Amino acid sequence: MKRKILAIVLILLLLPVAPVGAADTTYIVSAAAGAKVYAEPTNTSAVLSVAKYQTVLSADDSEGLFIRVHYDGYVGWVAAEDVSLYGVSLRLTSIAVTSLPEKTVYYEDDPFSAQGLVVTAYYSDGTAADVRGYTLVVPDMYSVGEKIVTVSYQGQTTSFPITVNRQPIDHIEISAPPSDITVPEGTEQPSFEGLELTVYYTDGRAPITTTDYTLLQYDPDTLGEQTVLVSYKYEDITAPLTIEVVPKTLLSLAVTTPPTKQIYYDDDLRIDLSGLVLSATYDNGKTETVEPESAQFAPYSVLNTDVDIILSYGGMTASYTVRLNRAEAVGISVSPPNQTECLLNAEPDFSGLVVYLEYNSGNREGITDYQIDTVDTASFGTKTVNVYYESFSASFEIQVVSDAMRGDVNKDGRVTSLDARLVLRGALSLAALTEEQQWIGDVNEDGRLTTADARRILRAAVNLEPLNAE
Repeated sequence: MKRKILAIVLILLLLPVAPVGAADTTYIVSAAAGAKVYAEPTNTSAVLSVAKYQTVLSADDSEGLFIRVHYDGYVGWVAAEDVSLYGVSLRLTSIAVTSLPEKTVYYEDDPFSAQGLVVTAYYSDGTAADVRGYTLVVPDMYSVGEKIVTVSYQGQTTSFPITVNRQPIDHIEISAPPSDITVPEGTEQPSFEGLELTVYYTDGRAPITTTDYTLLQYDPDTLGEQTVLVSYKYEDITAPLTIEVVPKTLLSLAVTTPPTKQIYYDDDLRIDLSGLVLSATYDNGKTETVEPESAQFAPYSVLNTDVDIILSYGGMTASYTVRLNRAEAVGISVSPPNQTECLLNAEPDFSGLVVYLEYNSGNREGITDYQIDTVDTASFGTKTVNVYYESFSASFEIQVVSDAMRGDVNKDGRVTSLDARLVLRGALSLAALTEEQQWIGDVNEDGRLTTADARRILRAAVNLEPLNAE
């Protein structure tokens, strides 16, 4: 049921109706735009002049809603609404409702009527006058109870009560049944086309026919036949209606948010639906997020093009578009062998080496028909091992090392001061050490033989610090 505006503000633009006082009563122009001086007591007559705001005028007569004044050499008429009585001691002290409206008792939704209302203004000089330029603030008329109407006039207020009663409804009847009594399950506010009610009153007024109703005792989630109550305005005035709640029907299926994965390759056609929002719309007016029952690529014949992925649910389908590319090799990568150290002049052991063929899809596969460059192990240090497959290459590193432990330069199985002496002489170019001896004596592994290596070996020999101390 449509509700009316909560409060209606009625501004009755009427004028003072009290007769003008004694001859030569003084007025002041109170209208900001000034007061037009008319030739006759009507606003359709010729305008003789315009008295500006706060101009003091002398009046000697009145007729209807006009006052006769002397201004600017003219004797003419001004509208009473544009002027006020002038005098230092004259002021409005209060207003009062001296006659209530003809109607103070209403039924819900009846319009308010101020017909018959009389508002009287009281002034400081003891005079009073009925006024009609007041403002009414009317309460809501759609709820039952005692209400207050507020009257305002030139800063003064008063009020009077009115009563709003229930509409005098005796009973209602379903005078025209709906064309269809079935309701899809889950329908929150079913609408029955063709349903009409006849409303009967207790105050003798004629019955009315309406399509305005509310359903009571309705369960949208219970399938089958059920009897509900149809009400009009008040829940205690009802008529029964038998309806049937039937299973909801899927009307449409749509991808409202496509999945995150938008690019596929033909080497992996597993569909990833992460991020998908699939919406199902039903005949009950609701849309729900559902999980697809199946997802598959639409038939295609060409790669490196756009392809649809078809989703199915409830006998319907929806689709979204992805890019389907051909998986192509883009390079190789290696997982180094188990042993990445090799003795001088020995053959490297590549056991555990795995070479992968990498694809643009992010997938890879192990291969065995690769080629490896010959590795020079005749010298110590880091060696790069190159691996080739077709036009691709990759590499890894091994270290050529001695079977002697670091620091045992004379290879007697111990680290002693003799080893430190050999390294010191080699560092100072006082003795020529072999490449292997230089490698063994480079205990800090910085690639050079220096006095720092000799010092560390000596301190290790006399047990002042471990050889591998940082």
